[in-house]
Amino acid sequence: MLPFDLLLPHAPDRRGREPEVNAWIELHNLIVAADSVDDFGPESLARIRRQRGVDLRDRFYAERVRFYERALGWTIHATSFLADDRKRLAAIARTLALDADGLARSHERAFGIAVHEAISDDRLSADERLLLHKLQHTLGLDPDLADGAFEILAREQLLVTVARVLADGECSPEEVTEVEQVCHALSVTLPVAIRQRIQAAAEQWHLCHTPVPREEVVNGSDRVEYSVRAKWRGVLLRRLSQTRHVPLSALHGSPRHGRVLVTPTLFILASNGRQPRGHSLGKLKRVRQFQNGVLVEVSTMALLIESKDSEDLARALRRAMRTMSPLSARWRVVRPAERKRIFRTLRGVADEMQRYRAALPRLASSGEWSSSGKVGMRRMKLRLKGADRAHTLIVRRSHHVFLHGRYVWLVRPGAQDWLFEFHDATSARRFVDDVR
Repeated sequence: MLPFDLLLPHAPDRRGREPEVNAWIELHNLIVAADSVDDFGPESLARIRRQRGVDLRDRFYAERVRFYERALGWTIHATSFLADDRKRLAAIARTLALDADGLARSHERAFGIAVHEAISDDRLSADERLLLHKLQHTLGLDPDLADGAFEILAREQLLVTVARVLADGECSPEEVTEVEQVCHALSVTLPVAIRQRIQAAAEQWHLCHTPVPREEVVNGSDRVEYSVRAKWRGVLLRRLSQTRHVPLSALHGSPRHGRVLVTPTLFILASNGRQPRGHSLGKLKRVRQFQNGVLVEVSTMALLIESKDSEDLARALRRAMRTMSPLSARWRVVRPAERKRIFRTLRGVADEMQRYRAALPRLASSGEWSSSGKVGMRRMKLRLKGADRAHTLIVRRSHHVFLHGRYVWLVRPGAQDWLFEFHDATSARRFVDDVR
């Protein structure tokens, strides 16, 4: 009747008494080996009690429940769950003397397993739906309880699918469609939090797969010096707080996705499906870096640009507009006589640029610093604000900048050279990047 193995009886003890478990083994083997449901029943329990003195209605409860659940699982998977199959299950339950509570728990577990297996392939066929409804009706499950079990397991399977498509932090249009199809097939709704994560991952995918506009489309012969995938939104400056984070209340308009490009003359926003929009670098008022992006002020407009490379973007914009945030430093003029004196000791270095680099460490250890304060730059003008006086230096593209640790040497052909010592090597590097 059932494709289960028969159990071997346990040997008698030293006094020749059979162990009580043999009573359960006899009932187990009777049901497994029966040709029809007429070969066993509640009367089998009475006979075993008379012959062995063991009342199986009160003993071996866990074994009886496990046997019924095995029979139920096999019936669900190996049969069509027709009338004869259901009749056999009912006869087994009566013979095992299982109470209503035990049967209900077994049926709930079996239904949960059936649901999990039915949706394991992210879909639910018509046959699988019919089987689940038949199980729900035949096993006498509470409709709300059965629906709840299905909903929980379906959501679990859906979340597994979502986790897989979000594994790389991006969600392509095909993956978004796949998740929607799973939701439809399982008749479940995606939780709000998960829906938001998928939307963010889809935006990230668009950022990383936006085609770069051709340079001739951008601005004729202008070359693109910097390009980055990003998204941007407008900013209301009057709502901007004093924190290092642009608040959501200060943002307005729908976000645009695409690329930000910088050429020698233009700052360009190339959004998906739209004509690139260029802004003259001369109209850039200010570039500020926040924790959630770069704030760019262009004439009467302000934008928050979000990118994985926000720091590089801010540096590229400041370099393009020749603007640098003030840095703490001290400085002095490098006289031509001082430079010649050091160069005499480096006559073995033939290359002029290599000679400047070799001379910088020696230059840093000689001479006295004239002043200290803040060093900033705007519109090709380097501004030195010291405690006693201020200087303004014109910085041209033909000028050379050399770096050694905290020290920077600004070489200006036709004008005075300047030596700077910054607070740390990072500040010195930032100065060099912005000035070049």
